[in-house]
This record gives sequence, C-alpha cells and structure tokens, in this order.
Amino acid sequence: MKKSYIVYAVLTIGLFLLGVVIAKSNIMIMIDMPSLMLVLAPAILMLLSHYRPREFVNAFRMAMEKNDASEHELKNALVFFSTAQKLVIASTVATVFLGIIMILDNIGKGLTDSGKTVAWWMAVDVIAILYAGLLTMVITIPFKSALQKRLNDLKG
Repeated sequence: MKKSYIVYAVLTIGLFLLGVVIAKSNIMIMIDMPSLMLVLAPAILMLLSHYRPREFVNAFRMAMEKNDASEHELKNALVFFSTAQKLVIASTVATVFLGIIMILDNIGKGLTDSGKTVAWWMAVDVIAILYAGLLTMVITIPFKSALQKRLNDLKG
C-alpha cells in the first residue's frame, strides 16, 4: 500500500464532509453514537472471537509496510480484512432491521411521539449504512487490494 494512503483516505472523507457543508447541512448530524456502536462493536467483537489483538495489528502492518511477509502471512491478513468487511456489512444489516423493528413497534403502539421516534430510528439506520459504506471504502477494500497486490507480486 502506498504511503500516501492516509492522505487519500483523509481527502476522501474530507470530500464527503465538504459535500455536507456545500449542501448547507450540519456536519454534526452525521455523528451518531448508536449507529457507530451498532456497526463497529459487533464487528470488532466477532473479529476478536477469531483473531487476537496482535493479529489485528499484524494485518494492518502487512498491508501498509513493505516487509518480507510470507505468502501465508499475506493470505491471513487478506482473510482478516475480508472477514472484517463481511462483519461490518452484517452488523449494518442487523442494525437496519433493529431500526425497522423499533419503528414498527412504535407505530403499532400508536405512541404520541412516534413521529419523532420513527425519524430517529430511520436516521440511525441511514447513518449506520453511511458508516458501513465509509468503512468499506476507506479501510477494508484498500487494505484487501494492497494485500492482494503484494500476494500477486510475491507469486510472480
């Protein structure tokens, strides 16, 4: 992976933020702790069920650094990021369904503030999808690509 990855990742996220500003919206509405927690925490916990924290670090290092990694090490790092990507997507799908269930529950109960609750859960759902898209675009796909490229170079 190129050393300029960080610059490009920051610029990519910056472009999204600039789009929000140009649209004259509030950037702070994009920061939602329930969405972040419901997307990241299950994915990280499930990764921890298969990988030690040291293996997390090694997977990132394998993709970022030019080192003398073996084919086996590169394949393991590639599996890590493939698994991380699938878990982020799965936890996002679960979050969206959780939000839909909460929306339907509030509508079904006929609660007086159900409009606010529906809007809040819809926002959680949509922001969770945004987070999953950003994590996939800025972390898992580039790291998987870098590892696959190194693996291809190693195989000749």
